[in-house]
Amino acid sequence: MMRMMLVAGHQHTRLFELDGHGHAPKEPAYPLISKEAKRILEIIEN
Repeated sequence: MMRMMLVAGHQHTRLFELDGHGHAPKEPAYPLISKEAKRILEIIEN
């Protein structure tokens, strides 16, 4: 997925792997999603 995003021109792509949480890590991913959303919004706004 990350390779596809970079090829499509999305230069601010990151890959996070959460070991031990299976394929649907909902609750452990919430803080990461929030932090990444804020980071991307800062990039867009500047």
